[in-house]
Amino acid sequence: NDPITLNTTSLTFERAGASAPGSFTSLTTTGARYRADRQVTAAGADLILSTDDIVDYDPTLGNQTPTLPDITGAEGRQRMVTLSKDVAHANTVTITPAGGQTIMGAATLVIPDNSTYVLHGPSVGTDWRIR
Repeated sequence: NDPITLNTTSLTFERAGASAPGSFTSLTTTGARYRADRQVTAAGADLILSTDDIVDYDPTLGNQTPTLPDITGAEGRQRMVTLSKDVAHANTVTITPAGGQTIMGAATLVIPDNSTYVLHGPSVGTDWRIR
């Protein structure tokens, strides 16, 4: 009964015959969670959801101004989101935290071309950190 850890985007289970080695008749998942990936191509504002794990921005159509979710009231829980600018383009992707919060002490974060940032919301406080 050793646990199995899987890191995959696709998983298929087939029930093995009764005589097959390692066959199973049931599957139990505990704390299973799907990674939420989104790609944003529209110009303008975007609200990063508390359920988003990875958001890829393509500002080809215009500047993008996503807002991070509010991290207050999440004491004891850490929040992480991966944000990226997928292309080299003159248009910008400027991340803004929810009202009064900061990113490494700053009011905004401009993501450079072809870059990825992992932002870590603290378990206490209102300052997002860059990992």
